[in-house]
Amino acid sequence: MTGTPPDETPADPSARRARIGAACRDAGRILHEVRAAFDRRDTWEEERFQVKLLGLLRHAKSDWDDLSTRDFDRRLNARGKRGAALMGDHIRDHGIKWDRLIASPAQRVKSTLESALPGMTPQFDQRLYLASSQTLMEIASEQSGEGGDDPHAVLIAGHNPGLQELVLDLVSPSRENDLFGEAIVKFPTATFALLECDVDDWSKVRNHCAALVHFARPRDLDPELGPQR
Repeated sequence: MTGTPPDETPADPSARRARIGAACRDAGRILHEVRAAFDRRDTWEEERFQVKLLGLLRHAKSDWDDLSTRDFDRRLNARGKRGAALMGDHIRDHGIKWDRLIASPAQRVKSTLESALPGMTPQFDQRLYLASSQTLMEIASEQSGEGGDDPHAVLIAGHNPGLQELVLDLVSPSRENDLFGEAIVKFPTATFALLECDVDDWSKVRNHCAALVHFARPRDLDPELGPQR
């Protein structure tokens, strides 16, 4: 088994990358966006019945030492475990109470969640394995419940390129920001993204219904987890 992992090929940003490819991605402005997202935590509970929060977590870096291992069965390498644990701490510090965690059953996703969010119980959905943006959106739109069972915040753990493509599809062109500019360039392993969807029911999730309000990569939390040269 050789070649690039099927979920580690960057999505083609097509025409939208061309529109914002020249956008400034200055680190100071990105930090300002991140801080603004943290400041919104106090308003999320007030908006509970006005918006839905959709979190996206890509699995951490996987182990390719044994090329005989099936793609579905690959676990994390040491760097991946470190990145997963760090991102898990960041997600908890972010302060959102996740009502539901849905995950791909691939071993590298399971291992990521074991390191990152051991206190949460995932609902595994086979459709999330290497899911496309369309499939991810369909799964998100199925999350409506009755009364108190209607989740406000749903976290999906899965793979690229689907997660990155979902961000491109959900974010409204009128609400593109510096975080979006970073996300369309690359959605690295163990990255966490938070979308604020302007819907009061999950069944209404559709293209261009959201804003990207938080985007964190392992290298943003620890420079040593940046791209290896």
